[in-house]
Parts: sequence; C-alpha cells; structure tokens
Amino acid sequence: MADRQIKREISILEEELQQLEAMMGKESVVFKPNVIALFVGQSNNCYEMKTPKIVIGRGSQAGDRVDIDLMREMPNNKVSRKQAIVRLEGGELMLENFGRKSVYVNGKPILPGHSVQLENRQVVEVRHLRIA
Repeated sequence: MADRQIKREISILEEELQQLEAMMGKESVVFKPNVIALFVGQSNNCYEMKTPKIVIGRGSQAGDRVDIDLMREMPNNKVSRKQAIVRLEGGELMLENFGRKSVYVNGKPILPGHSVQLENRQVVEVRHLRIA
C-alpha cells in the first residue's frame, strides 16, 4: 500500500515537472558555470551544488552546517541533522544515506549506510520531504 502511494506521488511530481518545463521551456534552465547540480524542493526552494560534496539534513541552532536544509521545506524534527551526502565521484553524482531511516530515490529505499548513483530528474525523498 505504501509503495503504491509513493509511486503515485512520484507520478504526480513528474507531471508537475513536465508542466513547469512546458511553462518555462527546457532551454530556459541555464546552469551557472560553478554549479554542478541543481536541486528543487517541494516548496520550490532551489539549492545549487557548487562543491563536490554537499550535506542534506536538518539545520539546527547548534551550528550544524547543511547545504540542503530540509527544515526550509517543512519543519520536521524526524530528519537527521546529517541525513545524506551527495558527492561528485568520477563525473557521477552519488547519494549516501547517513541517517537512521531510509532515503527514497524515485520510490526505491536507500538503506542507512548505502549509496546510489543519482540520475537527472530523480526525486529524493526524506521523511515525506521531496527534492528533485
């Protein structure tokens, strides 16, 4: 049941992305020279990957540095401060799950301590918070 719901949500996100591309035109998305990748949150916040390694997680007042602060998408203290790391390795983007719970990439669970190669336009989900 949950798997079916996740697949449905991914399908909805893909449709929304197609609508957005149709409105903007695919050619209008231009990367700055120093941007390796661009992630867009479900609240339409844009996160630029400018270094070969970024941290996805929950920012805190304790000064924990994250590059993609999921608290900006929706306050959720169930997200680890250091949930995942995205790193550029040999020209490929790799996501490694450092949290206690699974991270989902296009609905497929990435267990804690495991990695997966990210492809263009994939949806990453952490505790119901999505970035693409």
